[in-house]
Order: sequence, then structure tokens, then C-alpha cells
Amino acid sequence: MKTPFKLSPTLVVLLVLFVATVFSAKAEGVLGGFKNASTIVGSGDLRIRTTIREQVAITKTNQVFANPSDSVTMKTVYGFALPEGAAVTMLRWRINGVWFAGTISAADTSDGSADGSGGSGQMSNFARHFGTNPFTFSFLEPLAPSQQLEVELTYIQLLTYEKGSVQYEFKLETLGGRRHEVSEWIVDLKSESPISNLSENPTLPNRITVDESHFMRSRTKIPVTFASLSADFSIAYDGVRLNVLSCKPDGEDGYAIMTAVPGDNLGGDVVLAKRFMFIMDRSGSMSGSKIEQARESAKYCIQRLNPGDEFNVMAFSSGMTLWSDGYVEANAESMLSAETWVSNITHGGGTNIMGAMLLALQSMSQDDFVNVIVFITDGHAPVVQSQLVSANTADARTFVVGIGSGVDENALQTIADATNGSVDLVTSFADIATRIAAVYDRLRDPLVRNPVVSFSPDVMYDVTPEKLTDVYAGEQLTLSGRYNTPGEVTMKIEGLNKLDAATLSFSGLLVGAANVNTFVPKMWAQLKIQKLLKQYASATGEAKKALKEEIRNLGIKFGIVTPFTEFVDTGTEDDDEDDNSDVTSVDESEFLNILEHVTVAPNPIQTSAQIRFDLHGYDRSHVRLEIVDVLGRVIAVLYDQDWAPEMLELTWEALDASGHPLTNGQYFLLVTTGGERSTVLLNIAR
Repeated sequence: MKTPFKLSPTLVVLLVLFVATVFSAKAEGVLGGFKNASTIVGSGDLRIRTTIREQVAITKTNQVFANPSDSVTMKTVYGFALPEGAAVTMLRWRINGVWFAGTISAADTSDGSADGSGGSGQMSNFARHFGTNPFTFSFLEPLAPSQQLEVELTYIQLLTYEKGSVQYEFKLETLGGRRHEVSEWIVDLKSESPISNLSENPTLPNRITVDESHFMRSRTKIPVTFASLSADFSIAYDGVRLNVLSCKPDGEDGYAIMTAVPGDNLGGDVVLAKRFMFIMDRSGSMSGSKIEQARESAKYCIQRLNPGDEFNVMAFSSGMTLWSDGYVEANAESMLSAETWVSNITHGGGTNIMGAMLLALQSMSQDDFVNVIVFITDGHAPVVQSQLVSANTADARTFVVGIGSGVDENALQTIADATNGSVDLVTSFADIATRIAAVYDRLRDPLVRNPVVSFSPDVMYDVTPEKLTDVYAGEQLTLSGRYNTPGEVTMKIEGLNKLDAATLSFSGLLVGAANVNTFVPKMWAQLKIQKLLKQYASATGEAKKALKEEIRNLGIKFGIVTPFTEFVDTGTEDDDEDDNSDVTSVDESEFLNILEHVTVAPNPIQTSAQIRFDLHGYDRSHVRLEIVDVLGRVIAVLYDQDWAPEMLELTWEALDASGHPLTNGQYFLLVTTGGERSTVLLNIAR
């Protein structure tokens, strides 16, 4: 038997089980739980489409696989390592020119557990090779000799915001470091706020700039030298604006994803004092450059404590050692003493993660300080979420940094989830100090303690998170929820700062249209499912059963893979006409490249605008251009013909159907061609 190998959490792998009852394995290795296994990597025809709206990213991948044998029929299994927090919303595949679609259904998990990978039964062993958020799928029909299979996967994720920057990444390595040439990568990026510092790796030479908040990029034939695709950009927040992605389906209340960033110019006199604990793993595996960088990281944090902060430092292996018996006020003398102590920390021993975390949480109290923990480790150790939740009586937040490829990502995520924190994984030892410095800078200046959120008018409900964590300067606030009435809305956050009561206000717009941002209901459901899964992990008895049922129902209704829902192959052909609870997708209207050929200038519009629609290569039947307001009402029909010319040019005087000038505000140009729809945001500013 060959030695089992571990797949890195990367792109796409197709694993096949030979149908023959006896057949010697010819794979690079044998995965645990599978016999007679072989692997097929893609033929190189890999196409990726990335659509980003604010920070919601929709990724669609198409890759072709082939049975390399000219005599053996193979049963096929598909695996994909999703980014953390992402959810699959559509799976389609094509064989012999016919498209089929996965069907979402309740997973067979009568014991109350599931791997959450999208597959069932024997798939759990396969799924463990695809990182902390795996997706796997078993095809019903075997792959005939030399037959090709094209797999199309769509997933949705909320990208993180850090110090003004947002990053998207798609990893390309698979099966022991193999990489694939990318046939095509298309990026469509749009925000309500101006976008700056947009960069891609590799550089995408085909560029369209619609305006300062909408960019399109593309490239063909990206060589195998690239281990990943990435796009970095900055979104401008002014401390007042509430960026909102919303959609109100016909006949039901709306769904919204809201982001805002408090300003960092409120003055040092309102910044709250922190109670800070830096926890450093000093086990035997933390030798060499890892322990050196961990020491430097601790010193960096200590040197940047604010006046009025109090702090302590802990080093742990099998046991725990504290610099001080209690928390000490940050001043020149105490900081120098702590730095000297940190310089003398050596490595050796085991990894008692739970002991270190419980000691830190139990040392904190609920008072005028904001409680913060930075935890750095490279190890594996059991973590019990319920114990951490019970111990966190002071509402501390833990920012975990995992070092190296051998860390237990699930355990570290459990720590973060139990203490309202986050996880950063550092694979390059040279980056340890830099990454920890970035984490600390993000949490250095708390602005509001014990915040409570409200909305005016009171139209929002089912808001996630239900309870906000302490608010930091420059740290993004992200909320999702339902709304019963569209229109302008103000989000108010009230709490305490160093002086007295504190209030932060942000304003935005909830649309009443069903045909814009049609992916938002799925993103709302995914965020709610993530919240419920955290509750499920520590629940017991009937409460646990109720949470499981709610998660399963949300997964089925919105077509999302959860630990209690999965995709199955029922042999259903895909007519690509419906997006229901069975055959799931993200509405294609949000990432059709039709918009690459629609221009509106000027925009914002003062008196009139020229609209040009280049239809070369597109279905020119049943073309309709109309103006709708944020409530989804049709204001004016600009064009409606059964057949359009290849170049359609119109002048619009910013009037409604009755010839009256439209008032200032936001509107949408709704473009329909061949039954497909796209929208362009218009701003009238007379």
C-alpha cells in the first residue's frame, strides 16, 4: 500500500473510484477510506469568473476533466477547497453536450452530525483532504473510457476588510503542488463608494473602467507559474456612509448586507483603555525563526500600548507561565520589564491550548476596560467551544494567529468563534511579525464599548449579529438583515466611550426592486447559517435539535450546502431557467458581461446622458432598456423592440414617461436582451 498523502487546501481535484472490483491503484497515493483510487487533474481548460459587489464575491469556475483510460469506466468524485466562510450555490456539469445540475436536499445525518462537505456517507473521508471548508460531490453516472466531463461550480463569500483594503484570492495548486494554466480569468468589481488601489496578480491587461466605482478586468492563458489569482483594492469609507447591498424579491420582505467603517479621526481622548493579554506558544515545535518572530511580535504589541491600558504576557507549552501575577498599567517601566521577559522565552514542551485560553479568559473582568487577547500558536490540541464560551464572562475578543501548515485550523477557528474574534494563518515564517503587527494595529483603538444597534425608521429585523462586539477605529462593521419597507435608513450605534455615552450614525438606501443584487438573499442566508452553527456547537437537547432544523431549512430554501444539507446527483437535466430550492444558482444577471458593452456618459447625470449598447456577438432579440427607481417602479421605457441593431445609441434627457424631470437620486438602467437582464446604477445630480 502506498503512503496516504495530504491534499493542500487549493483548487480542484477529481478523484475517481474504479468500477472494476479488482484493479491495482495507479494514483499518486491512496486516500483513507477509499480503495482502488486514482486521480485525474483537469485538462487545462480552466475558466474563472469573479464578480465582486462591495465585498460580496461570486466565483464561477468551469473546468474540463477526462478519463485517461481507453478501456476502464470510472465512477467520479469531485472535490474543491472552498475559502473560509464561502458557500456553494450552484453545481452543474456537462457530459456529451448535455448539462445536468445538482439537487440540494437534507443530508442523511440522523446522528446529529455531518461533515458539511456537500457529499454524504463515504465522502467524509474524502472531504478531510480539502481544508477546513471542503466541498465534495459524487456523480451518479460513471465516466466512460476517454470521456470528458465539464464541471461548473459557483460559490459566494464575504471578503474581509482590513485597514482600508479588501483582498480576493483563488488558489491554483492541487495534488502535491501541481498547478493549472488558466484559460481565462474575468473580474467584475463594483461598489457604491469609489474604488482605489486596484491591483491584480497576475496583471489583467484587458481593462474597462466604467467609472470610479466600477472596473472590469480580464486575461487569457495565465501560465502555470502562478500559485494563485488575487485582486486587492481599497473602498473609501467616510465614517458616515452605510454601504448597502439590498434586494426585495416580489411578494416578500427585503434582504440587506450593510457595511460601514467608523472614522479614525475622532480624537485620542475618546479611545477606550484595553486590558490586553498576549499569549505565545513556546512548545518544542516553536523553534528557530518561529520563536524569534513570536518574541518580536510580542514586543511590537507591548511597545504600542496606549496610555491607560493594562496588560500581561503569557507563554505556554504543557503548562502556563505569566510575566506578572496580574494585569499591570502600561508605562515605560512596565513595558521595558515585559520586553526583557519576552526576550528570555525559550521553546520546549507540549501544547496546552485550552489551558492557556481558559487562564486568560478567567483573568479578565467586565468593567471599564475592553478585553483583548492575541494568541499565537503553531500546534494541534483539543479545543472545547462550550468551555470557552462559558469562561468568556468578560466579553473578551481573541485574535488568533496560526503559524505554519501544520496548525489545526478548525481548532483555531473554534477559539475565534467562541470569543467573537478572528483567525489569521501565516504559512511563511518570515511574515509572522508583519501579520501580527497588522492584527494588533486593527484592534489598537477601541471607540465604543457595549454597543447597541438600532435603525431609523424601524424597518430592519432578523439582524445578524444580534449583539455587536466592541467597536474599533477603522474596523469594519458588517451586518445583515431583513427589512419590511424600502427607502433611506439610518443605522445608529450607541454605547460608551472614554468620556461618556457615544453614538455613531451611518445612512444608506434599501431598494424596493427585485431585479437588482439578486445574490443578496443567498448571502444573507449564509451569514445567518454561520451564526446558527456557532450556537449549534454549544447547544444541547431540544435547543440543538431546533437549531439543526432551522439550519437545514435555510439550506434547502436558499440552495446552500450546510452540515445538514448536501448536493446529490438525481440525473436532473438543467434547463437553466429557474433558481429554486432544488436546482440552485446565483442569478446570472449579476455577472453577465453584457455590461462591458453598455456605457452611460456622463454619470452622474445633470441634464442628459448618451447611452450606447454594443450588441456585437449578442442575442439582439427582444431588447428593452428601461429606467427603474429604487423601489423597482418603471419610470421610463427608453427602447423596446423585437430586434435591435448591432450598435444601439440613445439620448436620455433624464425625464420620466410623462416628460417630467427626475429628482436627484439613484436610479437603475435595466437592460434586457434575449431574456437576460443586467442593471447599471445611475445617479442624477442636477
